Amino acid sequence: MREAGVPVLRRWLMWAGVRWGALTSERRRSGWLMSAPGVLAITLLAAPLVRRRRWSSCRRW
Repeated sequence: MREAGVPVLRRWLMWAGVRWGALTSERRRSGWLMSAPGVLAITLLAAPLVRRRRWSSCRRW
């Protein structure tokens, strides 16, 4: 994704989303505990930004 020019924050958010999704798959779940601190940190830091953006887009309707 870096080669495609995707911004760093978006790459991190996508990585965290993929890791959250891995919890639903037994095969992809291995190693989740190793990445859990990073996933949680990115999720907690990004949640207010994502929430504010989603809320502002909802108010336009």
